[in-house]
Amino acid sequence: MSKNNAGSCKFISCWPVILLLVLNTFIGILTFQDFGNSYDEHDMVLLAQKSLEAYKGIGNGTVEVTLGDNVDRLLYFYGPSYVMGAELVIRLIEKIAPSIPSSALWHLIYFLTFQGSVFCFYSLARRFVKNSAAIYATVLFSTQPLLWGHSFINPKDIPFMAFFMASVLSGLWMNEKIQFTAPITGSATCLKTIGENWTNSPVRVKAKAIIVGSFWAALPFTLLLLNKQIKNLLDQVLSYFYRAEPDSWAARIFEAVASNRNNVPLESYLDKMAVLFRWGIYASLLLCGFLFIFAFHFTYKFMFSKNKVYSFLATTGRAFLHPRIILAAIFLGLTTSMRIIGPLAGVIITIYFGKKNGFIRSMPYLIAYALMAIATMYITWPYIWHDPVQKLLDVIRTMSQFPWPGKVLFDGKYYLSPELPITYIPVLMGIQFTEPVLILFSIGAVTLIYEVIRKEQSDFILLFAVWFLIPIIYFVVMSNPLYDNFRQLLFLCPPVFLLCGVATEKALGLLPGKKVYSFISFAIMVFTIIPGVYNSLRLHPYEYIYYNSYIGGVSGSFRRFENDYWLTSCRAAIEYLDGAADEGANIAISGPVELVSPFARDDLNVTRLSDTGELFDYVILTTRGDKDLSEYPDSPIVFSVERGGVTLVVVRKINYP
Repeated sequence: MSKNNAGSCKFISCWPVILLLVLNTFIGILTFQDFGNSYDEHDMVLLAQKSLEAYKGIGNGTVEVTLGDNVDRLLYFYGPSYVMGAELVIRLIEKIAPSIPSSALWHLIYFLTFQGSVFCFYSLARRFVKNSAAIYATVLFSTQPLLWGHSFINPKDIPFMAFFMASVLSGLWMNEKIQFTAPITGSATCLKTIGENWTNSPVRVKAKAIIVGSFWAALPFTLLLLNKQIKNLLDQVLSYFYRAEPDSWAARIFEAVASNRNNVPLESYLDKMAVLFRWGIYASLLLCGFLFIFAFHFTYKFMFSKNKVYSFLATTGRAFLHPRIILAAIFLGLTTSMRIIGPLAGVIITIYFGKKNGFIRSMPYLIAYALMAIATMYITWPYIWHDPVQKLLDVIRTMSQFPWPGKVLFDGKYYLSPELPITYIPVLMGIQFTEPVLILFSIGAVTLIYEVIRKEQSDFILLFAVWFLIPIIYFVVMSNPLYDNFRQLLFLCPPVFLLCGVATEKALGLLPGKKVYSFISFAIMVFTIIPGVYNSLRLHPYEYIYYNSYIGGVSGSFRRFENDYWLTSCRAAIEYLDGAADEGANIAISGPVELVSPFARDDLNVTRLSDTGELFDYVILTTRGDKDLSEYPDSPIVFSVERGGVTLVVVRKINYP
């Protein structure tokens, strides 16, 4: 495995990837209006619009993000940074090209974001394998029907994958260019000195450090984990004093603090208490930091000499002005305000920094990196403005165990989301990418195992373990709720294709002679492209339902695995009814009305099947959850959408007796 750290893209070496991006963009511009709306798009657009409105209220203090009573509260826990940016771009495009439907413009923005991820992938691959292998891996990544299909309809997972890659790439770029100028002690020397100081310190000094350090460790956890209970207790105490009899000691104490009790309702005092409590938590956490330094100072005075403190602060201050640190921090902050697992990209970069320069030596740069990322996240996530700590805790708690109520179809059986078998992720990754991926991944895995056995030091082994292997093991072992196949884990897929690049490099390295090398290289390129391109053409515009030949293709997956789980085929159904239904016809759909409303005739009355007991002229039934079999089975099918030998949606005409 080569160590190609020249990640810069010179035209002479990367023109095939530039050509690939131009060709992809040309195809995308020709086809972006072919795709139907996906299940979550309407909600994400609403989130973008309401989050942008919050910025207008900064001046008058009304910065709450309110989505409405009919919206699932879980939508509040999605970060809006990407969709807000996309909404602003779309508003600009609509002024230039008002004839293009807004839903189609969203699809174009998603797709262009995916092309950004293709460029990021190539730039990452160039750091670990030779240019030829990086190109092959990039083509393989770009031509996957699963990713190509998602790139037009997915407002969550494809953008998050793109920004996650951009965070890792910009972090590596930052790591490669930092120049260490300050005399900060290296990790090994610092740790050695810490150990010697601890060993030589008196028992009394050790006891003070342990007591203060334990208090420092316990206080933030107590405040963060029990903040609701503490807040409820304070509310009860405040209510007791507020409602106390006028002549009682409690009333006198309350009036000494708040003399206007009779003219101010209890709710106002409770609101003020909430604000004071929130800032009290922040002040307590800051105090914990000072206590930590104080505890260390008992024993490790050498770390806090005047010269070293000045050097540390000066280096940290300069780090805040470093362009590459600023760029990497902005990407990490935006990624985090898209999904709460975004800081994993920061963990990857932190490990790389520590491996290259030592963690103590890297600390000033990592502090600036982390603080600017946190600031970016806060600025671009209006929902958390009111109570950042508590709301972030709510997001982490909810999104780590996502309460999805539906059932998941896997290998012909339906499972509750938290009860999926451990084979769920590996099997789906093995059958939803094209055949060359599994072959090359297997070769690359053997190569990595061989390097680990030989105890070779490789940056890629570290990247693969932290970005892919450990998270996958976590999701498998912890049985985290998943649904819609593995779309939530698309951000973990780039290392899979990087490993395919490693395998390609290994295979090409065995070829003798330039002519043989060129011929085999071209054959590998064709082998890489054909399965993805052919199936994308065959399945368009439902490329994301792709399954490979290991289970008999898409037809082999029917009613065994999920197909059109985002119901984009409903667009074709309503467009059929636009031409076939009588004026004022009543139509029901087994899914959100927003899937079809942008494409429906104005006179058609479209409602959700589960929301009404009215009589219908037609029903649009998807094959997800076998709705096409269970609903109105005696009514004739007058239209259906099929791809790859499977039915995605049917239209039944209701004949009344």
